[in-house]
Amino acid sequence: AQAIEAEQPDIIGLQEVSRGWVVNGSVDNLIWLSRRLDMPYIFHPVTDPAFGNAILSRYPITDYEFIPLPPDDLPLVRGMIWAKIDVGRDAPLNFFVTHYHHRSEDSDIRVVQSEAVIAALPTDGMVVFVGDLNAEPGSPEMLLLEEFGLAEVVESAGIAPGYTYSPLDPVRRIDYIWLSSDLQAENVSITTEPASDHMGIAATVGSGE
Repeated sequence: AQAIEAEQPDIIGLQEVSRGWVVNGSVDNLIWLSRRLDMPYIFHPVTDPAFGNAILSRYPITDYEFIPLPPDDLPLVRGMIWAKIDVGRDAPLNFFVTHYHHRSEDSDIRVVQSEAVIAALPTDGMVVFVGDLNAEPGSPEMLLLEEFGLAEVVESAGIAPGYTYSPLDPVRRIDYIWLSSDLQAENVSITTEPASDHMGIAATVGSGE
């Protein structure tokens, strides 16, 4: 909560949210964060009813959908949440959050997941796609997103090496904020507060209007 509060975000994408697991103290972390931050949320489970992805937003969420990601025979099921968010512009913001397959050697699985994400993204309108994608820059699964026309904020800001994992010994960049071509990012930073087993990414995103 302190790491999030330090950035004062309007929209947050979270992965691996546990809601009442005994191993995590039986606390519903999402409700706790929602009340602490005073931000409404949407949630969808993956694999376990009390474990999944979430979006918190100070702006009104006018619609949302869960989009399963292939393949459907993984031990840990994967999926993506889409939210249509009214940010006070003529068109809504399309915000997506997901958590890709985690085994580093399984790039082929993440390629299929990137293909499913691309199929779900609108081809016009403002798009923000965030998540723990378990793949490093330049990998085939990340190159697919670039070829689709998305820009990644850490790369665009020239932050190098931009590692996000793990906080105690950062050696990899596997967390991302991707933007459609009609959006730009400023004030991009990688958080240093010890909030989880990853470091967060924060950015001020606008349409340039």
